[in-house]
Amino acid sequence: MFIDPQGPRLLVTMQREPFLTNAAALARACALWGSDRFNGPLILQPSGDILWNSVELARVVNGLDTGAPTVPNMTRAIAAHCRSNSAVYRRSRARLPKAEDVSRRQQEISAKADELDALAAADTSTDTNSLPFEEACTRLQALGYWPPDHLVSGLAAAFQARRIT
Repeated sequence: MFIDPQGPRLLVTMQREPFLTNAAALARACALWGSDRFNGPLILQPSGDILWNSVELARVVNGLDTGAPTVPNMTRAIAAHCRSNSAVYRRSRARLPKAEDVSRRQQEISAKADELDALAAADTSTDTNSLPFEEACTRLQALGYWPPDHLVSGLAAAFQARRIT
């Protein structure tokens, strides 16, 4: 196979990189997108069926697929979950908290959700530094709030896939 009949003769080889999660596979595809050696990408299911073809991947890379498990989408999902469940946090005392204490804690959790939204907006497809996201989750846990495990583990897998060179 040759890519450009008028250009230099480069033999195209297929490369397969297995990932455990869709988030990791998408993060890797986004990180490689646009490079000269990345042509006609596909994400396949273990059965060999196509999960995302190159047109669908282009929508993911361009940010048009808001349901895809990308780092920004998962980060925004964590932020939305924080806001909608801010009253459900771990309490350290046996007695019920006062209404003003609950309200203050909800505001603190919502403020951390705003930080997550800012991180999602600033994310690039090649950013490998997961520390700001980890610190944000640690601050949420200090407030007694745990984000959904599947989103946090998806973020971790995506950042790990971005680190592959």
